[in-house]
Amino acid sequence: MSNVIAGFKPVAKTDNGICERCGMLCPKQTVLMASCDSDGVVDGMVTAHWGVCCAAQYCFGTKSESSRKKVLAMVEKADMERRMQIESWECRIATGTIQTYRERKYTGSGYGYWSDPISIDHGSIRAHANALFHRTGNPLFGTFAMTHPDGREVRTTGKADEVAHYARLGFVQTTVPNRVAA
Repeated sequence: MSNVIAGFKPVAKTDNGICERCGMLCPKQTVLMASCDSDGVVDGMVTAHWGVCCAAQYCFGTKSESSRKKVLAMVEKADMERRMQIESWECRIATGTIQTYRERKYTGSGYGYWSDPISIDHGSIRAHANALFHRTGNPLFGTFAMTHPDGREVRTTGKADEVAHYARLGFVQTTVPNRVAA
């Protein structure tokens, strides 16, 4: 991630009626514009509340209705990606030592079916959290465990947004980041 801001991208709807770009009260709606690098990856270092019209002008060069709809579609896409990310984080929280899941199996004809439930006793909640993390395919380097006071545990990648999400849920870091490449 570079420190150079290449542009802005609409990432969320806001209730702030004043556009910070033109200073006018936006009659349509305002969106949160976040800074992004040259590849379009949002870093969120700088944010601003812009009216949909100003955002459409910035992103597409026109304030037409179709451009405003494209801006709102970009916001909806960002919101969907954020919800899916949070859902994937929630699925990694280990609540006990038993892991139960189903696997998709395919027949030779291209049709698939779900297996019967598979249960694995990991012996400890930490082992269960590690197994859930392993299923994501993420490397172990830089990861650490976070524990909730009620006993739940999760292994996190250490990325700031992920750690902040778990911290909001009440999890605290209990191990040091893994520095051994697996």
